[in-house]
Amino acid sequence: TGPQSFARDAGIEIAPACDTAHLVEALRACRALVLASTSEGFGIPALEALAFGRIPIVVQDSAPAEVCGDLALTCDAQDEASIAQAIEVALRDEDFAKHVAEHGPAHARRFTAERSARAWHALLTHAGEAARAP
Repeated sequence: TGPQSFARDAGIEIAPACDTAHLVEALRACRALVLASTSEGFGIPALEALAFGRIPIVVQDSAPAEVCGDLALTCDAQDEASIAQAIEVALRDEDFAKHVAEHGPAHARRFTAERSARAWHALLTHAGEAARAP
């Protein structure tokens, strides 16, 4: 009994760490990715889910929620009922799943290393100029 056996019986895979091949396989096969972490920095796993057209479930008022916007479901990481409700919506809401499948991959493609580097360069350039201003 317990969360592990419940998850297994419900067809939920809990994967704390996996190699790239397993991640790709899991993202292709899943309906949603639950990222109920209060310490996730940017939200790369949520973007990976979107890249495959899958629904990310992320913590409300977090960086991943901001990054994913209206393509993610949100939950309270400290409230099991909130997480369960988001999972239920992900499993039952066909219209939302279609919306994410249609728009998620394009949204994820916006977050490239090159774009990030340009943004950081612009920010640091501006900060340097501001520091030198009288």
